[in-house]
Amino acid sequence: EGNGLIGARCDAASTWQRWTLANAGRSLQNGASSACMDANAGARDRRGSQVFLYQCMDGNAMQEWRLTNGNIQWSDLCVEGNAVGAKLKLQYCGDFLQKKRGPFEMFDLRVMKPR
Repeated sequence: EGNGLIGARCDAASTWQRWTLANAGRSLQNGASSACMDANAGARDRRGSQVFLYQCMDGNAMQEWRLTNGNIQWSDLCVEGNAVGAKLKLQYCGDFLQKKRGPFEMFDLRVMKPR
C-alpha cells in the first residue's frame, strides 16, 4: 500500500488495469490489490504529486474521484500521465484538460478501463 501509480500499455487481461467503484461509488478500487486510488493526503500542494494506491477507507476525501470528460478528477485536479512508465500525477483541470477528452471511459456500471 502507498504505491505510486504509473502509466502502462493497455492490457485487457491485467487486473492491475481494472478498477471498480467502491465506497458508495465515490472511490476507485484496483482489481489486483483491492486498494483505492488516493490523492496523497501527505502532500501540502497536491498539484504535481503522484497518485497512489492506499487501503480503501469509506469517507476518506482523498479517495473521492469522478470521471469528467474522460478525465479522472479529484477536487479541481485531474490525473495526468503522458508516457508508459511515467508517474501519474495530479494537475489542475484547466482548459487544456477540459477541452481535450481524457483517456479513461466507463465500460460497465462498475468497471473502468483505458480507452
